[in-house]
This record gives sequence, structure tokens and C-alpha cells, in this order.
Amino acid sequence: MTKKFGFNSIRKHMKVEPDRWYYATDRMGFLVWQDFPSAFGEVKADKRPEAEAKQIELEMKRMVTQLHNFPSIIMWIPFNEGWGQYETERIVNLFRKWDHSRLINEASGGTDHGISNIKDHHSYPTSQEIPLKPNRVVVNGEYGGGGLLVKEHVWDSKKFSQYQRLENPAHLQKFFIDRLATVRAHAIFGLGAAVYTQTTDVEIEINGLLTYDRAVIKVEDADEVKKRIDRLYPAESVASVIFASGLRFSYLKKNILYRNESKS
Repeated sequence: MTKKFGFNSIRKHMKVEPDRWYYATDRMGFLVWQDFPSAFGEVKADKRPEAEAKQIELEMKRMVTQLHNFPSIIMWIPFNEGWGQYETERIVNLFRKWDHSRLINEASGGTDHGISNIKDHHSYPTSQEIPLKPNRVVVNGEYGGGGLLVKEHVWDSKKFSQYQRLENPAHLQKFFIDRLATVRAHAIFGLGAAVYTQTTDVEIEINGLLTYDRAVIKVEDADEVKKRIDRLYPAESVASVIFASGLRFSYLKKNILYRNESKS
């Protein structure tokens, strides 16, 4: 269904899957952003207790070593939203030492120290415009969060969360498409990627395009969703030259030319 919706990337959020999952993403052509599972606990003056840090970093290294040979993985994410974030520069350098071939997103939506390849901002419900950064890719690592409750297919019908309450499949579809339009507008002016929250419901969140048990497609028309997503990257009809600094680029789609020029 992720492929049918038209997504080309998956952020594997705070979870490491069995190898079979990554084999599937390799075969299907997805670009995977791989999180390290968030390690909560005490962080004081940017430090963790020595024993905690030692165990966390051992498991970080094991994750990279285990998954290194799956080409679908294009990015490592050590921290999510500052949860348990500590000694960011040292941790980023550890990931670089373990694997110099992939991008590193130091803290998706968390405290950014400007030392990794990615500047990642989270915004709900709409993808917000983010100022471009020299020599870094600017992304929206989480946006969306439209919640539609399907009582017969939810983990707990009394305890759940959503960023915005929606009433029916048509409402969810409009919510998704409207926010996709903001992503498209920002992409024209340099946004490198955007991650929608989320493909499926999870235990305590009902923000998915599918129910928790994958039995119900919650949008009205999945084919229409794919058509809208496909407009973000129709490679066969785009001619573009994009400078990472954002100084100037042209974006050509179906004979429409969008131009962004800076005098700097």
C-alpha cells in the first residue's frame, strides 16, 4: 500500500526491523531513513551516565553494522525530537566513522547543532517553509497528523491521539491533498524532502492512511492520492538544475517554468 499510495521513501521511525523488511525495500525501490530507537533517561549538561552512554552507543554501532549492506537505507537518524539527545557532535562523528557512505540527520525535529548533512524540522499539521542552509539539505521530517477513528479497527477506542480530528474518508483525503500542496510549493524553492505522519495507525495514534490492522484504507480514493503524490517527482518531465545553496534554480514541469533567483 505504501507503494500504491505513491510514496518513494519510508522513515523507519524509532524501530529496527528484521532483515526481511529491508530486503523488501531494496526490491521495491524505497529510500529508507533509519532511526535509532529513542533512549530515554537522564541527560544533564549534555551528558548521560557512563554506563547508559556505553550501552546506547554499542547498540547504535550494532544497528549500523547489521543494516550496512541494505542499499535502500540512505540516512541514519541518531535522535528523534531531542528525546534522550546528548553529545550530538560526538555521536554524529561516530556514525560517520561507522559508515561514511550515507547521509546523517543528527536529530530529526530536535536540537540542531549544524554538524550533519540534514536540517530537519517537524511541523503539524502543515509542512512549514524552512530557510535554506548552505551545504545542508533542508527537510520536513514530520508533518500531517490527520486523525480518523475507525472504531472496529483501532488498538484502543478510548485512548488514542491525533493532531487534527477528521470525520470521514473524504475529509482525510482533502486534509492530505491540501497539505501535499504546501510540500509541493516549498519543494519548488528548495525543500529537499517531506515525511507524512503517517502510513498506518499505531497503538496510540490514529493518524494513518490505513488502520492499525491494515484492513481498512482510510482515504476515499487511493489512486487519486497517488496521482497527487506523483506530481512531486515526475522525473520524465522535469529538467532542473538546483544549487544546494539556493542561489538559483529552474524547475520545469509540463512547460511551466518556476524560477528562484537570489542577488547574493
